[in-house]
Amino acid sequence: MSFYRPALPIATSALGLLGIGGGIYNFVAPTEGAKGFGLQTTSTALSTSAHAKAIEGAFIRVHGIRNIGVGLNTVGLVLFWQFSSGRITVTLGTIAGLGDVWILKQFADAEDVESEAKELALAKSMAHAIMAIAISGLGSTHLVV
Repeated sequence: MSFYRPALPIATSALGLLGIGGGIYNFVAPTEGAKGFGLQTTSTALSTSAHAKAIEGAFIRVHGIRNIGVGLNTVGLVLFWQFSSGRITVTLGTIAGLGDVWILKQFADAEDVESEAKELALAKSMAHAIMAIAISGLGSTHLVV
């Protein structure tokens, strides 16, 4: 039993850090990040329109922000579990929502994106912003209480 006590937080922290690293890699090298996940990008696929490339880039970045958010939450949970350092994990959940806002805004501002897709992206960007504010408020309340 004593072996599992230090091994579990170390392994869990390593998984969280790998998630953070993988997420950052998706932002630094989106095409390679997609290949690492097992997806081929439009460079050799059928569709090469600017709209398709904008959607593709947005999906790759969404995958990256999810990895960063989940990785930070995992590391935060381990810290909370090991050190009772505070209730930071809910507040860290705001990262995914704010990342979605940024990614959708970038997609909407991309060249040659169809107007209907642009309107949808802007509307959903606002919805993600509202949700991120709600998550941040909840997390901040838990930090103060």
